[in-house]
Amino acid sequence: MKYFALLCFCFLSTIVTAQSESDAYDTAKRIDPLSSTTEQVYRNFNFDQSPDSSMVFFSQYDAIKLNSIGIQNLGDIGTPYRNQLFSPLKTTGFISGLNPFGDIYYSSANSVFYNAKLPYTEFKYAQGKAGLRGLINFDALHTQNFGKRSGISLKYHSVAYDGFYKNQTTINKNLHLNYYYRSKNERYLVLAFVSWNKSNLKVNGGIARDPETDTLFRRLGANVRIVDVLLNNSRSVNRLAEYRLKQSFVLIKGKDSLHTLNLGHDFTYLKQSNYYTTSAEDFGYYDSIYNFNKTTTADSILHRSYSNSLEIFTPIHLQGVSFRSGIQYDNFSFLSRADANNYSLHRQHNFSVYSQFNFSFLNRFQSNAHGKLYLSGYNAGDYLLEWNNQTLLSKPLRLSAKADLSIGQRQAIYNQTHLLGNHYYYNNNFQPTAYKTLSISLDRASKRPNVYNAYYYSVPAKQYGLKIQYHLIDRYIYAGKNRAIEQGAEGQNCLQAELYAHINLKKIQIHQELAYQTFSNNLKNTIQLPALMSKSSVYFQSYGFKKSGFFQIGFDATISSSYKASIFNPATLQWELTDYSVGAYPFIDFFINAEVKTARIFFKMEHINMDLPNTRFYDNYLFVSPFHPASPRRFRLGFAWKFYY
Repeated sequence: MKYFALLCFCFLSTIVTAQSESDAYDTAKRIDPLSSTTEQVYRNFNFDQSPDSSMVFFSQYDAIKLNSIGIQNLGDIGTPYRNQLFSPLKTTGFISGLNPFGDIYYSSANSVFYNAKLPYTEFKYAQGKAGLRGLINFDALHTQNFGKRSGISLKYHSVAYDGFYKNQTTINKNLHLNYYYRSKNERYLVLAFVSWNKSNLKVNGGIARDPETDTLFRRLGANVRIVDVLLNNSRSVNRLAEYRLKQSFVLIKGKDSLHTLNLGHDFTYLKQSNYYTTSAEDFGYYDSIYNFNKTTTADSILHRSYSNSLEIFTPIHLQGVSFRSGIQYDNFSFLSRADANNYSLHRQHNFSVYSQFNFSFLNRFQSNAHGKLYLSGYNAGDYLLEWNNQTLLSKPLRLSAKADLSIGQRQAIYNQTHLLGNHYYYNNNFQPTAYKTLSISLDRASKRPNVYNAYYYSVPAKQYGLKIQYHLIDRYIYAGKNRAIEQGAEGQNCLQAELYAHINLKKIQIHQELAYQTFSNNLKNTIQLPALMSKSSVYFQSYGFKKSGFFQIGFDATISSSYKASIFNPATLQWELTDYSVGAYPFIDFFINAEVKTARIFFKMEHINMDLPNTRFYDNYLFVSPFHPASPRRFRLGFAWKFYY
């Protein structure tokens, strides 16, 4: 796989496309390509998003941690995780439940299109000590246009991590390619997506659960690989592949976008699988329960789906109303198998209708309303209604506000209702989970003059932010302490407040993110997430070496309040309730960042507070999931390098 990705990059990097002088950027200016979401390209063929030039948390090479205020994983990068900040599942339609890796995996849903008049390549790399083999984390992006009307982008990510504890190897490979083409008469547009993801994971279940092992673990400090773990032979191979083709044809072409009507078609093929193996030596983890084979577990789960949608829509107008409306048909299958003679195969379909309206006024107010209803199939009766509003309160003060409302109902994730394996076999019938979410936020943008000065472009785009959310949940579905899938009561609620602040004192920078959430009693016991999360960075920055370089030196820190936490079960891919607590332990990193021309470099000592006086006597010590400790103190180095052709 790595050789295929390297070949693609070499091929794309050597392609030369003839361009007029008016098309080409001055490469001396090193202008990064503009980008856009799928929706903006599809409906307006518009690229208006500038790249993020901020250097806050630049040394955080784990993209999931970088983009979250807090996560719970299995100890380090690339493992299954869950966000500590609660959010109800709003994705509509059939969900297999076979992807515990979330946004680690590439898909068309998080695809970004680029407008690069000259070829552009970016590499990110990080490495450091981690067990016998160490850590290597690598990201690559190449994008280029073929004239004004077509372009291609290729993203690749890999992480190879041996871990500090027994049976903890993680190997992830992710590849995503997208392509767009618009005809010369601007009547036809096609967007193509290809995503391929694979994770090869050894899951050790955490360290042994007896008090003697815990005492030994706290005494050993960084020399922790000799500690016994719960699963010595457990391994899973998880895959996700997606192929998508999205097309539009102009039915009525008016003199401007206000009088244009389009016909759209969207086809998606999705394939997911999970293969889990272990041996009788590890069966004690499952209370020595097995259904079919008493010596070996070899469970496999496979999901395939085909989706077609047909719609009519108008471009999104800068002023006035625009709309989008269509129908969608999905066909899918779900196979769970313990061995060749014991399996369960289900075939289902969905038929749904959807509509969306956009309203813009004076370039200051935008309102979007979206609705989707499932008329037949597995998700029959499910619905989603969203209303999103955004307004610019004051341009001089750079203040904006948002107000969003979401109302929905959906069937359970499929592997919560049907599963056949060597250790688990269930066929559940749950009522749909319903939710209502109200969100209000206020943001102030940073002052970033149009000057090429690192004191300005290295700060984040947002200076201050406040967000309040309220969730009302009915019949939440979860995996209980007895490892059975259960359903909660109606009328449960959650209130959240998020605070974001970046204080810019030119050479001294202070960054703080805080989140607080409170749950009704029943929901608190079934969700098991912390009440308080904090993510901070304090650093000094300055030019050096006669302004030929820019550097930062400082500390990053994360902490959450203590909370009873769920544990990941590799056989079911579910997070199950426990009575064990984690959190209330700070993780502090020391870093040095530097920027020299188009390269950024970091040197980082992670978890520097480990083994300081009294840290090993924290109640929850450095456990980030029950029985899963974070990695000990370690050194990391890495870089991000941009190439302009």
